[in-house]
Amino acid sequence: MRAAPGAIEVVKITTEALELGVIGDVEPEGLCGSGLVDVVAELVDLGLIDTSGRFVTEEQATSLASGVASRLTVLGDERVFVVHWRGEVGDDDVRPLGGETTSGRGADARTGARDERY
Repeated sequence: MRAAPGAIEVVKITTEALELGVIGDVEPEGLCGSGLVDVVAELVDLGLIDTSGRFVTEEQATSLASGVASRLTVLGDERVFVVHWRGEVGDDDVRPLGGETTSGRGADARTGARDERY
């Protein structure tokens, strides 16, 4: 999503919580580029994305960041990180950073993110 009202532009993730900055202070409608970069950087900093670009196991996530570990979940047969409960980090947003889909079902091979919602 482009940087417009409703776009999540800032994401801060700690071991206990996730905070969103949304343009226009309205209900999130999607994730813009700066928000996506924040999500990936925060997940890497917390260790929830490993050096291969994949999410860590559920047990590791709970150990590393118990307050947000439940946001790392499974949708269908793919792992996703829920940025906002109405949706996940989308493939349409991740692909410009170099990710490619392998399944043809809209899932990023590196992060497991889906594009069915934002």
